[in-house]
Amino acid sequence: DYSEVAATRESIIKQGGFGSKNAMLGWINPSIACKLVGQYGITAIQYKPLELSTLRTTDQKTLSMVKFFNSATSYPPASEGLRPLQINILILP
Repeated sequence: DYSEVAATRESIIKQGGFGSKNAMLGWINPSIACKLVGQYGITAIQYKPLELSTLRTTDQKTLSMVKFFNSATSYPPASEGLRPLQINILILP
């Protein structure tokens, strides 16, 4: 329900994350990620770039956040010997 999603969004923002209508950016420890999906309105937690076409939203702020996420998690190229930024995106309904 929406109150659960709103509470999740507020909690993530208090911990330094930020978000839009359908997505939140922040860091989620992989050891608890699987426990969060399906809870609190979270439908997915992504660690790697994702296709914009898979999102069921036209919200421009959400699409911009996903583009930022994709850029941050895929740069610099692995060939440079550097690791991409560790950041997650939570997909909300």
